[in-house]
Amino acid sequence: MKPCDQIDISKNSGDCFRAVIASILELHLCEVPHVYRDHPDSRDAWKAFQRWAATVGFSVVEIDTKYTKEGWFLPAEGQQCWLCGPSPRFDGVQHAVVGKWENGQYVMTHDPHPSRAGIPSFEQAGFFIQIEPSIRNN
Repeated sequence: MKPCDQIDISKNSGDCFRAVIASILELHLCEVPHVYRDHPDSRDAWKAFQRWAATVGFSVVEIDTKYTKEGWFLPAEGQQCWLCGPSPRFDGVQHAVVGKWENGQYVMTHDPHPSRAGIPSFEQAGFFIQIEPSIRNN
């Protein structure tokens, strides 16, 4: 993981998510699309993110963290992920940070916001799943 900071910290078009993805994949911020700005509907943004991830060799999955607590999903020890939860700055807005699974819990490893305040709770966790080269080339 190579920490990357967001450059847009505004309420409605902040780019924390793409900074988190750039950090995890060790890419430059400009190499990751700003899907939530470019696609105001969150479902369209998620689809666009999935399509982009496939171009760099990954499928993605995002889960509600309650499934980890209930034992339905268990990440590998040390597995990196993105974590989403309520923004400490704006009511009703989600913020994303880099995290990992460590000692039976999610921990934040990098907040791309200049404040480094993190998020008060982890509601969703997202993971990259590497696509086999033979599948990717079809």
